[in-house]
Amino acid sequence: RNNDKRSRSLITVVPHYDGHHWRKYGQKNINGREHARSYYRCAYTEQNCPATKTIRQQDHNVTINCEEETAKYIVVYYGHHTCCDGNTRNGAKNDPGMDLIQNGKMAGAVTELQKFDPGDVDMPALIEVLDNPELNWDII
Repeated sequence: RNNDKRSRSLITVVPHYDGHHWRKYGQKNINGREHARSYYRCAYTEQNCPATKTIRQQDHNVTINCEEETAKYIVVYYGHHTCCDGNTRNGAKNDPGMDLIQNGKMAGAVTELQKFDPGDVDMPALIEVLDNPELNWDII
């Protein structure tokens, strides 16, 4: 369980873009809630990174502004990333895909892209995510 880990949470419209690579490992329907909770762990588990997060879309009956219809997500982070070595100048060394790109080969790598509409961005929420002091700009 995550009870023994320090957590922090935020409400955002961009739950997947926080500067880290995540792998979904589960989903659970929550009694009395409209939306399921998704469970993610850091993609660098081979480096024993303990960071995890959960994402759940807010129910429709929880609104701050009635005019607002953009989906908002509750993101809860547990633990801290240990996979990014802050002492290395090139943080991309932690990304296994970067070796393929730097060698000029893609080797059949597949990247999942999500369609993005700039009009859907909630700038204050995006700034809150990007202002995270744990965000490693060297690897972005």
